[in-house]
Amino acid sequence: MLSGVMAAQLVVALLALTSLCAAAPEPNCKELVKPLVLDNHSPIYGKWVLHVASWDEPGLKDDLIAVNSSWVELSASSDSAFISLYWADRLREKCLQGSTNATVSGMTSHTTFNINGHTSYHEGKYYETCSDCLLSEDTTLLPDGKSKGRYLFLFSKVFPSLSHIYSH
Repeated sequence: MLSGVMAAQLVVALLALTSLCAAAPEPNCKELVKPLVLDNHSPIYGKWVLHVASWDEPGLKDDLIAVNSSWVELSASSDSAFISLYWADRLREKCLQGSTNATVSGMTSHTTFNINGHTSYHEGKYYETCSDCLLSEDTTLLPDGKSKGRYLFLFSKVFPSLSHIYSH
């Protein structure tokens, strides 16, 4: 999943955004990193396929390099304080999938995953980007609430004609 080419593409994309920000007037820079408000009309809802990912702590790399492919489906729940999240990861020859609810507070989501008996806690933020893209910052939290590190995920929208491939 995280080939050298894909990692290089993410670095190039982030450098391009940085150079645009450096060359643009101040108001345009703020628009490039504008967090999305997570409400009932949020553009994050839908099916998304992981395109590329990055991390800031060496210990997080091992978790990502085992992933061959990944998708998520985010949808509003009847309670506006929650987002329903379905996910599936292809890890080597295994397919892991599950669902959970993310608690929403303004522009931040809090999610607990239980995967194969291992519980992990995550704080997420989503940022405006192209209409068919989703940029997600995921902070992995230790049980004491301290950060283990952050992931940056870039997802591509799954179009309705392909949604049968990514079903749960």
